[in-house]
Amino acid sequence: EGKPQKFEIYNPAYKGWLSVSAYSPQKGYFVAVFDNVTKQKRAEEILSESENRYRNFIENSTELIQSVNRDGTFNFVNRRWRDVMGYSEKEITKLRLWDIAHPSCLAHCKEKFRLIMAGRAVKEMKMTFVKKDGSLVYLVGSALPYTVKGKVMMTQGFFIDVTSSQKIGEELMKFKLGIERSDQIVFMTNKEGTILYVNPAFEKSYGYRAKEVIGQTPNILK
Repeated sequence: EGKPQKFEIYNPAYKGWLSVSAYSPQKGYFVAVFDNVTKQKRAEEILSESENRYRNFIENSTELIQSVNRDGTFNFVNRRWRDVMGYSEKEITKLRLWDIAHPSCLAHCKEKFRLIMAGRAVKEMKMTFVKKDGSLVYLVGSALPYTVKGKVMMTQGFFIDVTSSQKIGEELMKFKLGIERSDQIVFMTNKEGTILYVNPAFEKSYGYRAKEVIGQTPNILK
């Protein structure tokens, strides 16, 4: 008598999979039970292929994708996230979400995390993370809860890097402030010659308020 054995084999002639359970009830006797598991095996193969396609899609996405556990540690980040943030897979295992959140958005980040762990999806999130080299990355995106048997186990976040747009916006703001504070007369028109903007120096020199000349042409100054 030996221990019961169970294994699966592929039968080329049958073109299908069999699950075999074999045991010896007593010395000199051998029993084998065959079960057709072809449909089950094919379903598993389809599921595996689907999971691989999904995993490849996530890993190669242009979005920064992260999954954060209940304690703030990272369960998963994709390649784009690692490339932008500059951390290796090994380094990420030692990080928590709070380690990379910029102090200016830490409270906001913790509040959104609390909402997600309470089972709510959060849209239009704005985050500022600190990269490994110390520089900032500005993100917008959304996150939702991932549940197992009705319990939220982690978050799933999808973000777009808008750092370039943010920097352009900051430069434009500096440019506008420079014009606003300048002693030089500045006004802007469109290609038809309609005034779109005048600075305070213009108002002071010509005696017109901005709302009086915007929409007019420079002929009003004659």
